[in-house]
Formats: sequence, C-alpha cells, structure tokens
Amino acid sequence: MDARCDPEFDLCSDEKIRKYPTIKVLKYGITSKAEYRGQRTPEAFAEFVNNSLNSSVNVVHAPNTTAANALKRIQDTREAIIGLFSTLDSSNPHLQHFLRASHVEKDRCSFHIIHGIVDEGDRMAHREAVSQRIKEITTMKKANFQAIHSWIMRKCTLLVRELTFANAEEITDEGLPLLLLFYDKKSEHLKPKFHEVVNAHLSSHLGQINFLTADGNTFSHPLAHMGKSHADLPFFCIDSLVHMYAHPNKADVLLSDHNHLVEFITDLHSGKLHREFHYGPDKPAEESVKTKKQTPSRQDQKTDPPESAFRKLGPSHMKYSILHDEF
Repeated sequence: MDARCDPEFDLCSDEKIRKYPTIKVLKYGITSKAEYRGQRTPEAFAEFVNNSLNSSVNVVHAPNTTAANALKRIQDTREAIIGLFSTLDSSNPHLQHFLRASHVEKDRCSFHIIHGIVDEGDRMAHREAVSQRIKEITTMKKANFQAIHSWIMRKCTLLVRELTFANAEEITDEGLPLLLLFYDKKSEHLKPKFHEVVNAHLSSHLGQINFLTADGNTFSHPLAHMGKSHADLPFFCIDSLVHMYAHPNKADVLLSDHNHLVEFITDLHSGKLHREFHYGPDKPAEESVKTKKQTPSRQDQKTDPPESAFRKLGPSHMKYSILHDEF
C-alpha cells in the first residue's frame, strides 16, 4: 500500500516520516524498525521480499541432551535468541509464536531452535554477542504471541550498537547525537565494559543520544577528520551531527568512572561543548582550581572540533526529498 503524506498527515506524523520516499516494512501488522533502503527497482524489491519470506532460523537436533549442554552448541557473533523445545510439534502454540516473532525480528537478532532435549518445558534463551554468554533463560509457560515477542524485542534492542557502513545511514537518520568508542584489535576488550557502563548508568540518556562502538581501522576517515590516527585508539568522541568532539582522556579512564561519560553527555546537551568550540574553555572557579585533580578534565584543554563526519553518511539529498533537515 502507499500513503500520501499531504492528505494522510496524521499517519505520516505518527510514523515520523522525515523524507520522501520512505518505505516502511510491516510483518504480521507490526512495523519493523528498519526501513527498506535498497534500490528502487522491481528486481531489488522482489529480492528483498523473497529474502524476507525465507526463514533464517537455525534448527539444531539435540536428542536426550540437557538444555545447558545443548546451549553450548550455539556459536553466533550476533545477538542470539534460542528456543528450547522437546519436540518440533507444529501444533505447539509456543513454537508457532516463536517462529512468528523470529520472522518479525530477524534483522535485529539471530534465531535458533534446539529440539529433542530433555523435557523441562518450552523456554527461550538470550545469548549476548559482546560476552558470547547466555545471559537469561525464561519459560514460555502459557505465554501468548505478545508476551513472547515483547521478551524477544527487549533482548534484541541493544543499548550499544556496532557502527558499520551498512547501518550508518539508518543510525544517522534517527537524528540523535552519537557517543562513539573507537577501538582497534588491541582495545576490543573495552567493548564489554562500555556495554556494562551504559546498561548500568547511562540508559536514562536513551532517546537523547545513541551509544556506538566503531572499528577505528574501518572508520579511518573520521579519525583523520579529527586529527587522530590509529596510534590514538581507543578513544571516545561525540558527533553531534554538526561537530565532532573528541574527549582528551583515555578510554579506559572514562570507563573506570561512569561520571566522566555522564559529564561528557551533559556538556553536549547544556551547550558547553558547542560554546567552548566558539569561545574556548570555560574558566574554572577559583575553588575548582584549588581542588583540581591530577586527571585532566575535558575543560582543561581547548577544544577545536571539526564538522561532523557521520552526517555525510545520513540520507542523501540525491536519494530523498528531506522534509525536516535537523542536521
């Protein structure tokens, strides 16, 4: 179906349409978070529909195996949801609901079914990508589709996402500033710690800023844009989609105390980062100078941030008619 946003203003407002054309995808009446952003040709549409209809659930037969041992067989680099069933009974409503929910959320998580295990009731498990561990197991006893889908959706909604060239347009199109941890192979171990800090202390900032990790070798251009090189990895920066602000302190120092990142985010929203860009660092109060810690705060160093690098990865004016150019 198509909707013209002039006569259907309320509908387009509810769907937060910012550009023409926007192609939304609905599965079982549920609007997918991700839009269709591929080529607008009959062949591309047909390929997308065919891929969407294909099941991507990995089925594992583990006869007479305990759930704990069966779960060890699952190896996945993505966030994974695993359904645990004693048999593959197509009349089982839990299995039906799980397959339906997996189809809706297939772009956000990997899905697996393990069957033949020792019967302990139908259950679901969440395997976290960043830690490669089972984080939670829940029972599906008397659960309907809404309950099963809601649980899966919560586990597939990551507070910290990995930025790639494939998802950069989608993430930038959300119009939120980006708090990025740039890392390399030697500092990849900081990613789980960043996830822990965001989950424990920064989740209240969701909807105001996006938390991302990015491979500094893959995104070498933004590094150069900030006057950084691979030798500076790892480090944190904020891209406001207007300017980029690199934090002068080392990433492990910021992760050792979540208040450093809270201050960084607060300074963005208060306008302090932007103000210092134009007028130099705020002068600290006399009392602050006397009690100044050895670890330098961000205000001790003059900021000279470049223009946003990731803004250029957002929706292109060559591809869309932008209705509200917040950038």
